[in-house]
Order: sequence, then structure tokens, then C-alpha cells
Amino acid sequence: MTMRWIIRDVTAADSWCFENKIGMGDDLDSLIDEVEANFCAKKRVEGGRSGLSKRDEGVKKDRLEDEMDAVLEDLSADDQTSCSSTSNCNARKASASKPTDGQKSQQIKCFPVYIGGSRTALGLSKAGLERACDKLRCTACDFKVVAVDDHEWHQSSDDLFFRNNVPDLLKLKQNLVRKSGCRAYACQCNWRSVSRLTPLSSEHSLLWVCGKH
Repeated sequence: MTMRWIIRDVTAADSWCFENKIGMGDDLDSLIDEVEANFCAKKRVEGGRSGLSKRDEGVKKDRLEDEMDAVLEDLSADDQTSCSSTSNCNARKASASKPTDGQKSQQIKCFPVYIGGSRTALGLSKAGLERACDKLRCTACDFKVVAVDDHEWHQSSDDLFFRNNVPDLLKLKQNLVRKSGCRAYACQCNWRSVSRLTPLSSEHSLLWVCGKH
């Protein structure tokens, strides 16, 4: 009798424990499912937010690049305008500095060509107006002819002296002798002391010409 009750009690206890274990297992599964559902939902929300943030960043980046491109285009246009303005300004300056046809036509030669003493006026000589040319150039040595008023060349002057000293007036001064009304002319290969108006056509040894006025 006692043995039967013991067995019955043990069987009932085991049944209760088994049923409790099954209940606990169901509750644990439900809890795990709930946690997984909440975690997945949170991930989806965060994923949506991060995706939206990335899209916003992309839009901002594109907008910034567009603004930068616009600024660079404006700067490039300003540079081109500045360069164009500078080029036009330089072109106008260059054209203004070039002599016009009228100015070129004013550069004329003496005819006839004269040399003369210090009392003879210097300048352009033409028909009816006789002047001593002050733009003389030698076609032999290709030097400009120097002229010193109220002086004549010393008798000791020679080719070597003029070749070494023309056109330095300070060095030429050592062979100049003061003489009122006279004018001393010289290049590197020829020299003359003149007191009166003289046409160059009468001085065959002088290869001097008018260098234009």
C-alpha cells in the first residue's frame, strides 16, 4: 500500500516538472522571438535613417560641387574679360605709339644739304630756305656727324684722333680751338671747320648726307 502511494507521488511529481519545463520552454521561445523582432525592427529603422542621411549628404555634395563650378566659371569669365581689356588697351597704346602716315611724310631730307658757321641757322634746308643741316650722317663710317659752334679743329688733328674719340665731345675738346663764327664738324673718318654757308655738293671728299628731319 505504501509502495503504491510512493510510486504515484513520484509519477505525479515527474509529470508536474515535465509540464513546467515545457511551459518554461514556450515562454523562453516567445521571449527570444520578441527580442529578435524588436532588434530587427530597430535595425530597419536605423538602416532607413542612415540611408536617408547618405542620400542627403550626396545631395549636399552635388549642390556644393555645382556652386563651386559656377564660381570657377565666373572667375574664368572675369579673367578672359580682363585679358581682352588689357589686350585692347595694349593694342590701342601700340597703335597710338606708331607714327601715322602723316607723321612719316613729315620726315624729309634737306635739299640741297648745307654746312655752315655758327652764325648760320640749323635745321631743314629747302628751296628758298638755306640752313645748315643738323642731322648729318656719314655713309662711310656710319656715324652721326658732331658739330661744335664757335670752334675749329687744331691743325694737329688726324684720322686716328677722330677714329678714337668721335662722338665723345669731352675727348674731342682737347683738339678744339675757340674761334667766333666758326663751326667744327667731324665724324670718325672726316672733319671740317666752316665759317660760311657751304653746300655739301662742293665738298666731294665728304660722304655726309641728311639723316632726315
